[in-house]
Amino acid sequence: MLDNTSMNNKERGGRFTSSMVFNLVSYGKVLMNDKELAQWKIDNPKSKAKMRAGGFDSKGENYIQEKIYERRMKSTLDGDAYSQPMAWGNIMEMYLYSILGTEYEMTSKATTLHPDYGEFWSGSPDMLIKEFGLVKVVSEIKCYGKKGFAAYVDCIHEAQAKEDVGIFRDKYPKEYWQIVSNCCIQGAPEGEVMAFMPYVSQFPEIKEIVENLEDADIWKYRFIVEKPISALPFLPDDGYYDNINTYRFEVPEADKVLLTKRIIEANKILKNASV
Repeated sequence: MLDNTSMNNKERGGRFTSSMVFNLVSYGKVLMNDKELAQWKIDNPKSKAKMRAGGFDSKGENYIQEKIYERRMKSTLDGDAYSQPMAWGNIMEMYLYSILGTEYEMTSKATTLHPDYGEFWSGSPDMLIKEFGLVKVVSEIKCYGKKGFAAYVDCIHEAQAKEDVGIFRDKYPKEYWQIVSNCCIQGAPEGEVMAFMPYVSQFPEIKEIVENLEDADIWKYRFIVEKPISALPFLPDDGYYDNINTYRFEVPEADKVLLTKRIIEANKILKNASV
C-alpha cells in the first residue's frame, strides 16, 4: 500500500522542511543603521545606497508566513494534494527501489527532525546509504516529465564532468538545497542526485505494480495503465539517455553552515509571530 502521509503529518506542520528550504537562502534588502551607513559611505563615496543585503526576499517571507499559519492552525496547508506527476513519482519511486542495489534504504515516508533544531526543522529524504550504522549518503530521486528530465540530466552530467557542484546548485537550487538540508539533518557528508525515467521495456513491470496495488486511492494511479505509453514519460531503450542517472558529491561545509544559519534566523521570525 502506498503511504503519502509523510507529506502531511505533525512532524512537517509548522516546521521548515527540506523540500522548501531553498526559499530561505536568498537575502532581501534592509536599511543600514547609522554605523553601517557611515562605513558604506567611506568605502563607496559615490554611492547613495541606504539598503544592504539582509533578511529574506519575498519568497522567504512568504514561506515563513506559511509556517506561521500552520502553527496557528496546527495543521499543514497543503492537505491531501494530488496531481498525476505526484502519483507518477510515487510509483516510480516504488519501482526504482525494487531494481536498485541493496545498499539503499528507502526512507521517503519517514520524516526526521534535525537533532539540534528539530523544533523547527525536518526532512524526508528519499533514500539513505549507511556505513557502520551512520548515514554516509542522502539520495534524492526526481522523476520529471520528458523535457524536465532531459534538462535535469544534462545539468548533473555537466556538474559531474566538470567536478563543480556549483553548476547544479545554480541551475536547480530547490533540488540542491533539499539535499543539503537532509544531509544536515542526517549528519551525512555526501549527497546524491538520482534522475529516473523508465525504459519502454520496463512498462510491463510497472503496469503490474499498478494493477496489483491494494490501496484505497488506486484511482490516483489508473492513468498509468489507461493512457497510451506515448503519453507517459518513458524512454526508448536505444535512445540517448539512460534510465537511471546519478551524481554523488560531497556537500560543501560552507553551504551546510549557511543553510543552518538562515533557518535559525527564519525561526526567530516564526517563533515571535506564531503564538
